[in-house]
Amino acid sequence: MRCLRAQAIGPALDLSPPLPLTAGVLDKWLAEPTRQIFLPASTFIANAKSYPVLPKGTQSFIRDIMKVSAYGQPTVAPFRD
Repeated sequence: MRCLRAQAIGPALDLSPPLPLTAGVLDKWLAEPTRQIFLPASTFIANAKSYPVLPKGTQSFIRDIMKVSAYGQPTVAPFRD
């Protein structure tokens, strides 16, 4: 029996801080066909006006992974710790 929903299954990436600084690790993550990205509240930092923002490295990584995702754009799902 063949699973008809197999195409809907894919890896999820948890971006809990800290993000690895090694480019090799991030490149491996970019090679995965990521379906979802989880961003815990602890990932966000306060900017000059005290609004929550993502660190520049995390912003860049999310931008890159959205460009190369094999399944189209992954779902970015923030959740509370």
